[in-house]
Amino acid sequence: MRNNDLSGDIPTEICLLKELEVLKFADNQLNRTIPPCLGNLQKLEDFFVADNLLSGKFPAECASSFSMRRLVIEENKLTGDPLATFDGMKNLFWLYADRNGFTGAIGDTFLRSRENLTHLDLSDNNFTLQDDKELPVHLLKMPKLETLDLSRNLLEGSIPNDIGEVPLKFLSLHNNKLKG
Repeated sequence: MRNNDLSGDIPTEICLLKELEVLKFADNQLNRTIPPCLGNLQKLEDFFVADNLLSGKFPAECASSFSMRRLVIEENKLTGDPLATFDGMKNLFWLYADRNGFTGAIGDTFLRSRENLTHLDLSDNNFTLQDDKELPVHLLKMPKLETLDLSRNLLEGSIPNDIGEVPLKFLSLHNNKLKG
């Protein structure tokens, strides 16, 4: 249902589709909230709602979505602290949550032990570092992570000394207040 000039809510009736694996509502004019019942779709692997006008918080109920592999919620008007919810999604490969109004403190436990995460983009939000410490080393050294974009946030702290040892193909940290 991509690029169809859809507006209003994501219909909650979509949550009745228990076998649903892919849901794409990107490039529309959806302008309300993401329904919490999406967390009940245990087979949902791909959820794409980029480039809409969605607002409110990302539902905590979605943390229980064990199958979620690709979450693309970029370029909306989502707010609140979604980090615990993202952390609960254990099978993520892609997480694109850039260009929203998210807040929260990225700490030492955020997305720890993610063996399959390849793309993480949290840019253009209002994230901070927990206690204005060092950027968590484990985020830089995830074994399969290729892309890490934390640019244009409110990150204050230091860049780890061993940053030269990271296996990333793309790293963007600009427009923060990092030192190193």
